[in-house]
This record gives sequence, C-alpha cells and structure tokens, in this order.
Amino acid sequence: MDLDDAIRRQIGRDLGNEQTAISMNTLRKLSAEQANPAIVWKEVVTEAQYDPAQLEVIVQITQVWTERKGLGALDQIHASMDDDRTRLRS
Repeated sequence: MDLDDAIRRQIGRDLGNEQTAISMNTLRKLSAEQANPAIVWKEVVTEAQYDPAQLEVIVQITQVWTERKGLGALDQIHASMDDDRTRLRS
C-alpha cells in the first residue's frame, strides 16, 4: 500500500519526527528512475525557505543530481538561486 506524501508527513508529525517523513518522501521521489532532480530540487527548495530543517534533504538532492547529471548540475543549482521562487531566505 502506497501512501500519499501528505499522509506520510502527518504520520511523521504524529510520531514526533516530521523531518524523517519529509526526507523519506523526497528520497522516494528521487529514487524513481524517471525522476528529474531539477524538478524535485525546485519543490524542496521552495518549501525549505520556510523550514531550514530541510537542509539535509537539499544535500541529498544535490548528491543524487550530481551523480546522475555530473558536475553540470551544480551550475543549474547555482542558477536556481537567482530565481526568487527557489532562493533560500535567511
């Protein structure tokens, strides 16, 4: 039985470990063979600007992205920081 990401996140929240649920949801998305790390990156970074605890997830996406696409992925990550929707807020 596959649960929706929101349900997984709620279960994590109920168990006092929402961040683990967030990480697992992201890794599940990334592990799909057809997953596009750039799309997952934009989704997570947009949310992460309001939740700095997601830094671990951002690092995981960066690792998967560079493994799949090479160091050119870092250029794409850097370019995304110029996009107001994905720029991390301090």
